[in-house]
Amino acid sequence: MFVSDFRKEFYDLVQSQRVLLFVASDVDALCACKILQALFQCDHVQYTLVPVSGWQELETAYLEHKEQFRYFILINCGANVDLLDILQPDEDAIFFVCDTHRPVNVVNVYNDTQIKLLIKQDDDLEVPAYEDLFKDEEEDEEHSGNDSDGSEPSEKRTRLEENNLDKLYMGLELAKKKLQATQQTIASCLCTNLVISQGPFLYCSLMEGTPDVVLFSKPVSLSLLSRHLLKSFVCSTKNRRCKLLPLVMAAPLSVEQGTVTMVGIPPETDSSDRKNFFGRAFEKAAESTNSRTLHNHFDLSVIELKTEDRSKFLDALVSLLS
Repeated sequence: MFVSDFRKEFYDLVQSQRVLLFVASDVDALCACKILQALFQCDHVQYTLVPVSGWQELETAYLEHKEQFRYFILINCGANVDLLDILQPDEDAIFFVCDTHRPVNVVNVYNDTQIKLLIKQDDDLEVPAYEDLFKDEEEDEEHSGNDSDGSEPSEKRTRLEENNLDKLYMGLELAKKKLQATQQTIASCLCTNLVISQGPFLYCSLMEGTPDVVLFSKPVSLSLLSRHLLKSFVCSTKNRRCKLLPLVMAAPLSVEQGTVTMVGIPPETDSSDRKNFFGRAFEKAAESTNSRTLHNHFDLSVIELKTEDRSKFLDALVSLLS
């Protein structure tokens, strides 16, 4: 269910409890986590923080800690799947979910006992009415980590102090290198015409041996590269139709295992309502071709795919989206 009063229905409730925070590895999640940590430290809320990068890590971490906690906070993960089906929690477990991934799973929306969604209801969520989803079912029934413990003294926690500035500077240098690699890779892709039209979408594949290709095997980096590559391509191409197409991008993940990371990006338009439909499309394409894929990322538009299955997977994706 949606939480209408964040203070009364969320913060006042967890303020007197010991809670477990599951935090995704993207920038939005980390920033939200820092804000929540600051509030918890001011109010002396005891918490344990567990970083997770995918569904497998989330399930494993939950199994390790579920006996110690009743209240769980998920930051930028958990809203777009049936959370109770994945975690199989005890009936007294309560999950507060703050997540920007869409669409929101309808089971989470209409579960009013264990799932509490910290999401603005004025967002265009397009949630079907309860009666449309569950009326028939009800009628039928009638007739038939690296953990960090926030409970430690605040002076022991890592802060942005003078003795930690070296970590800040190191992080800034790494961020600069990442942006430089992104810019250089975009220029290379455009100059060598690696962005091609597959009909209903654009496609770009980074080859093994490409500079910084290891960096772009990571979902966050590949998504960043894809967004900026699509924007640059739209600005540079004279093909009007291509300006309206989404982008699918692949990068080598593991040469030994023969896998690639693949991400789908919605079209670059002026509209703020850019829904990403690739999550479901990837799932259907994999099912119809028996392609070996791994859907382990909180962003459903990111998958891992066997390299030798890529051709038939893309053919199925073209058919689905045509």
